[in-house]
Amino acid sequence: MPEKVLLVGPVHGRLLELVSKTSAIQAKHGPFAALFIVGDLFASTPTDDAAKQQSDLLAGTLSLPIPTYFYQALGSLPADVGKRISEARASSSNGLVAVTPQLHWAAGKSGVFTTAQGLRVAFVGGDWDAGAFATHGGLGDFDAEDWHESPSQRAEDEKTTYITPSTVRRLLAHPSFRLPKPSVAEEGSAPAAKEGTLAAARASASAEQARAARQSAALEMLQ
Repeated sequence: MPEKVLLVGPVHGRLLELVSKTSAIQAKHGPFAALFIVGDLFASTPTDDAAKQQSDLLAGTLSLPIPTYFYQALGSLPADVGKRISEARASSSNGLVAVTPQLHWAAGKSGVFTTAQGLRVAFVGGDWDAGAFATHGGLGDFDAEDWHESPSQRAEDEKTTYITPSTVRRLLAHPSFRLPKPSVAEEGSAPAAKEGTLAAARASASAEQARAARQSAALEMLQ
């Protein structure tokens, strides 16, 4: 049976409400393998009540009922959450940082991570601003094999609240989005058949089948 996941929109620090509603949904429609927060989980400038809920979550007196995952959205992280992430980030190995046993932060502004249940998730965080995206040059002619960014360039991009071409390129350059390279046999080491002949038609059909197979394999990796 396929795993079920739950998606929730911006929470903005209403953690008690999040726990209450997801607990009810889990009891009625679960079990869910994961809960994904689409948008801001925490409030950048929390009220006293939201700050108390946030402290309870970090202290473990408030717990999420489902393994929960969030990423960089529009607002900045509260100082104590950011500190917890910084302390735990050094020990992360799969692109996820454990904020609490049930809450995980996807490191970076875009990328791919794998949950404990084996679900592979691609994500992009930030605000979409077509003008800002164009100002940075757009995607242009992008080759994942040749693209590279330095740690300082990545850090600079992650400071911005909007999606840039680098944000998207970083995702597309991830191994999960790259088609397997054709083997020597697929590329053909023999001389090309004469155009218009039956041999040329067979070679073309074989190459198309190989290309379709590589695409299918790549798509299956993302599922």
